[in-house]
Amino acid sequence: MQRDTSTRSRKVSSRASSVRTWESSIVKTMPLTSLVQRKPCTASGITGGYSNIATLKGNGSTSTLSGSATGSTFTVNAANAGTVNDGVGTTNFSGVPKLAGGAGNDSFVIGAGVALGSIDGGGGVNSLSATANGVENLTLANALLTRNVTGNVTLANITSASLNGSAANNTIDASGWTGGRTVAINVSAGNDSIVGNGVGTTLIGTPAASTFNLAGPDSGTVTSGANVTAFSNVGNLTGGSDRSDWHTIIYTPSVSASPRMIDKELCDLGGRLATIRTPIPSMSASAPMTP
Repeated sequence: MQRDTSTRSRKVSSRASSVRTWESSIVKTMPLTSLVQRKPCTASGITGGYSNIATLKGNGSTSTLSGSATGSTFTVNAANAGTVNDGVGTTNFSGVPKLAGGAGNDSFVIGAGVALGSIDGGGGVNSLSATANGVENLTLANALLTRNVTGNVTLANITSASLNGSAANNTIDASGWTGGRTVAINVSAGNDSIVGNGVGTTLIGTPAASTFNLAGPDSGTVTSGANVTAFSNVGNLTGGSDRSDWHTIIYTPSVSASPRMIDKELCDLGGRLATIRTPIPSMSASAPMTP
């Protein structure tokens, strides 16, 4: 579509059933607003609005895609590219390094090894999910997700996060995720090192049988097969999703382990508890038992 300089104020609409593509390179700094809504929407450079645009191509450097007011799921599966679903329809986008949520609750999912510039959750209660790429390390702070292989992502208005390692060895650090924000960190293959933010962090085990060794306050290891994950400053532990598996908790009484962590472990462990070695203070347990 060529830019018509004589009719800057006009309405863009696709009346045919075929998919329409809008290339924002015609206006280099164009913010793209509420694209996923199927009703007429707005964007700078097209003052009459647009509707029924199913595919968008940004300029790769300054383009911003904003979600609808009802809440959207942004899935980034290629560099500055992916899909947005607002529960009504799905919009494909590429060349868009900046994502912004609307007034509703938005979810942002970043795949492994995928480049993206920034995320602003906007209004509502918004979440982020990110996966490490190979040996990549993830460091989560309130305003920045640092990825030492793929590149950093600037953050704003995100209140909860989910971080995932890869099959390789990863270090995941969420100690800078503060202000009441919560993070779930999923145990993955490899020998990983995890640092949480205290009571706001939940470490989730694998579906396979695991041994949670509570070695100190909010710290210890999770062993699943040949993989060992060391963790510290993790306030909550949760077993994997497969309840048919058995899990073992090892408590070392010579170390003052956090009662909060142990209580949470007993309540939330997804699989059954095969063994509790050494009585836990103020609790009575025998093997086997179910949560």
